[in-house]
Amino acid sequence: MDQLSIGDNKTSITVVMRAYNAAKYISEAIESVINQTYKGLIKIRVCYDEGTTDNTYEILEHISKNIAKPNRHIEIIRHKPTTPSRAMIECGLTSIDTDYTAILDYDNKYPENYIEKVMKMAENNDHVQFLFTNTVIISESGEILGGSIMKMPKNPYDFKKLIIVNHIDANTQILKKDCAELILKKLKELGHKFFDHVWDDWLIALLALKYCKPLYIQDAYVLYRIHSSNISRRNNVINIIQNLDKDLRTIIAFAILEKNSLTSTERIMVIISALRKILGILYYTTKLILLPTFTT
Repeated sequence: MDQLSIGDNKTSITVVMRAYNAAKYISEAIESVINQTYKGLIKIRVCYDEGTTDNTYEILEHISKNIAKPNRHIEIIRHKPTTPSRAMIECGLTSIDTDYTAILDYDNKYPENYIEKVMKMAENNDHVQFLFTNTVIISESGEILGGSIMKMPKNPYDFKKLIIVNHIDANTQILKKDCAELILKKLKELGHKFFDHVWDDWLIALLALKYCKPLYIQDAYVLYRIHSSNISRRNNVINIIQNLDKDLRTIIAFAILEKNSLTSTERIMVIISALRKILGILYYTTKLILLPTFTT
């Protein structure tokens, strides 16, 4: 039987998860995938960074040996220490053999009917190649706090707004096989080390919205966990500068990949987006230099 037909002839999906010092939350994330109400084949691909210093790998091995639910498979791929974006390109999106690919960070999780809801929309809209949903914020302990990690514009498909700021989080992205292969081919063109630190979700969203037929599913959401680590990364001024730098690298990457296919308006939006990041870097750097008491 064809592997993609396993599971009541349902559409198959791979959920990609990157794991670096992920011991605290990764079992909860994986269990949320395993326990989905969806009866089709769900593969979980974990890209395990060998630079990890906690017991993430032991947890992964234990889970993989004790999966009891039908049509659930876990694949652990070990890779040398690298950045999250490189891990996504070299491990996450490479050689996927299912109909669809989703991304889930190790500290987040799915509601139990998430994949069933998304796959139903995919099967009812076979022409669609790129689906995206919402996020709902949860606390460190998993309590629902409400709100979303990103603000969705009135028109979710507004490409020009997406160039300015990302509104499609990685955890909400689902790529059809042909769309994923096209995007991976483009991402592999970014071989220079300058692009080791980009927002892969923003870059994937830009490329997917440009080349793949999109569908926004408003009533589906991923549970996005806010905890001490990701809050401090946002509020620390040095990290704000670092994130703006990452924004800039992402826009430059997109501009390089698409320089021959952008419209005049899109080129202007790319320039505006890049200038905003540069001005942000200058603003916070100036604050740090001129105001020694400015919180870092």
